Amino acid sequence: MANHEKSLGQVVSELKIDAREFLDTRVQMLRSEVSTKLAIVKVSAPMLLLGVALGVLAAVCLTGALVAVIAAGLGGGIGSWALSLLIVGLCYLVIGGGAAFFGYKQFSAEGLAPKRTMKILKQDQVWLANEARSQL
Repeated sequence: MANHEKSLGQVVSELKIDAREFLDTRVQMLRSEVSTKLAIVKVSAPMLLLGVALGVLAAVCLTGALVAVIAAGLGGGIGSWALSLLIVGLCYLVIGGGAAFFGYKQFSAEGLAPKRTMKILKQDQVWLANEARSQL
């Protein structure tokens, strides 16, 4: 037996230190990625809300003008006003649906999940499984 062999206690101690460093690194990566995502949300959410509020105000103002123009073009009677309200409402429904769809796609394209950390953890899992198999 060579003097270079370590005792079981030393091996266990080293394993504990390595595991702790491993976990600390992964936790630090996760915190970093989550804080980056939260910074994006903190900037984009107020702008999104402001855009929605101003868009609603603009839609209300423009709707009144558009309905009046369409109603005048249709003859100006009560039926003309009802038909013009229906036309404008359907147009807004189509445009709003498209805007909501594209907004949803934008949010879901990047997502808020910590993708990089999850990828590394999956790679670590595979590595650990391979190491465990090779040690047996």
